[in-house]
Amino acid sequence: MGDIFADLFGEDSLFSSAFGFSKRPQSKIPRDLLVALDLSFKEAVFGCKKSVDLEYKAFCVDCQGSGAKDNKMQPCKACQGRGQTFVQQGFMTMASTCSKCQGSGQVAVEKCMACKGEGFKVQKESFELDVPEGIDNKNRIRVPNRGNEYQRGLGGICF
Repeated sequence: MGDIFADLFGEDSLFSSAFGFSKRPQSKIPRDLLVALDLSFKEAVFGCKKSVDLEYKAFCVDCQGSGAKDNKMQPCKACQGRGQTFVQQGFMTMASTCSKCQGSGQVAVEKCMACKGEGFKVQKESFELDVPEGIDNKNRIRVPNRGNEYQRGLGGICF
């Protein structure tokens, strides 16, 4: 039911959030990475070890992921710190996520120079992956504690 209202009115509309269907983003970095892994028939049937080179997003150490120099934030002027902007059309009021602050309600006073205000840096890592035997075409293997970092810890990576 929520998907129908999200399609009609948008995921962040006042109507959808009033009924609990809102899907506000928790972080500006997606949790899991999806990486295609090429396997031969023999590797898929009997299992193998594969060397993986990975690029992922890690929160900036200098600004703790806020994107702000010295972690100094101020309320967003576009949404008055609410994280949403409102547009009235007739008797209905529509709400959407603020495009300036991405729904956080705060913006940087001054951008972090280390990450250019993005809040993250791209990291590179190489590791060995154990591929179990019996993998079928388009199966996914999730490796926890690898991949993009997000606000509450590490994400995962799916192969």
